[in-house]
Amino acid sequence: MNTVMYLPMITILISFLGVIICAVANRKVAFIAFVIDNISVIVLTIISFLYCYNNNMFYRYSMGAYSAPFGNEIRFGVLETFICACLLIVTLLSVLGGKKYLTRDIEEKKIHYYYALVCLIQVAFVALSYTNDIFTGYVFLEITAMASTALLMIKNTGRSTLAAVRYMIFNLLGSSLFLIGVVILYDATGYLSMEYILPKITQMVQDQTKMPLVTIISILLIVGLGIKAGLFPFHQWMPDTYGNATTASQSILSSVVSKGYLILIIKVIYRTIGFENFEQTHMNDVLFILGILGMILGSISAIRQEYINRMIALSSVAQIGYIYMGLGLGTELALLAVVYHMLCHAFTKPLLFTSAEGLIESSNYEKGFKQLKGSGFNDILSGVGFLTGALSMVGFPFVSGFISKYLFAKCAFDVDVLRTVVVLCALIISTLLNAVYYIHTVVTIFTPVDNSQKIVIKKNDILYAIAVVFLIACNVILFFFSSFIIEIIENGIKMLV
Repeated sequence: MNTVMYLPMITILISFLGVIICAVANRKVAFIAFVIDNISVIVLTIISFLYCYNNNMFYRYSMGAYSAPFGNEIRFGVLETFICACLLIVTLLSVLGGKKYLTRDIEEKKIHYYYALVCLIQVAFVALSYTNDIFTGYVFLEITAMASTALLMIKNTGRSTLAAVRYMIFNLLGSSLFLIGVVILYDATGYLSMEYILPKITQMVQDQTKMPLVTIISILLIVGLGIKAGLFPFHQWMPDTYGNATTASQSILSSVVSKGYLILIIKVIYRTIGFENFEQTHMNDVLFILGILGMILGSISAIRQEYINRMIALSSVAQIGYIYMGLGLGTELALLAVVYHMLCHAFTKPLLFTSAEGLIESSNYEKGFKQLKGSGFNDILSGVGFLTGALSMVGFPFVSGFISKYLFAKCAFDVDVLRTVVVLCALIISTLLNAVYYIHTVVTIFTPVDNSQKIVIKKNDILYAIAVVFLIACNVILFFFSSFIIEIIENGIKMLV
């Protein structure tokens, strides 16, 4: 077997090694270990991606002595490795951008545990990306939930602890529903391997007496994952979770953790149940409707916020709504738009949260919009970073969000007339609402307090500056190299489905 075949498993083991080293080392050594661990995993993942891309193939192999459907199996192709590489880069930049705030938010003796928890989340989303086994997916969902809850609680304030408890309750509810769905699925098909489940589900759909069972399985699996990923109206945990976490945690939870859940949702719909079978349950219609509602009502909730962090958090409800709307449409072009938007969101949210923290710091740690007036002049790098992220979320040209919204508008014409009208109207309304709160915030931070206020080239922490500059660059790259990235995603989708 080619050595490259083992790289996905090696990346998981290296990440586990990072967990152990960071947990026992001191703060400085733990940070160095985390950076080395993360960069090593990024390099190996990129090698795996290039191998799959150049050979235009996906690869799989069994773990242990038993092959599928009895043993556990890893499957990786262009899409899985490309998304993994992007999310690993986002993880590194999120920690670099938020590092200077860790000593403010976390006791010094606990900071090395923070790096260990981030490595553990890294283990989980890499495994979720590569697993070809539905139960293994559940195991790493639980690992993600535990590590994410600990990331919130490590800040150790009243509000962060309350947010962590709420987050844990919603996650346990989602995990319970998903596990029940897995148990019923195993009982109905006799398999846990996704590829062996699919033909069994197809046979069940053809037998109308078993169709209700397929519907129940679909509801349990999708709603369970939807609760964990912020599907409207199960998003109530998001404002406090993202709003009260430390800066790096805000970025990781919104950009990396949520994408791990979404990757598994895509695998469940397309590789486990099969979209044609999924369509027979009408769960795609439910996702479509809830996605549209999330796009609009999430933005309305964001407009009503008085604090910048909560506004950014609630805007995620709207952005996640785009993804569910695309999954509800179910066309190949819609799935392309979904994956591209996942990448856009993954690189934009850390930029917004990190830049917002810089603006808050330059305003004497005031989070209210009134107090943030002129903060873009006090810290021009953070101001430009927030401006770039805001324009991306609204959908302006030259940043990633423009391509994302263009793809969603384009895929609207692949469906019936009613859905075309609904999608286009929702895109217009959501974009206008996005503009209301993001452009208002941009105008606020770049409105001088008085005529004497001048632009300040603040001497930022070097790691913070690197993170913000790279996140800005990634947003621009996603726009200017969109044709190449779309080609990668298209090839990956063909291998996946």
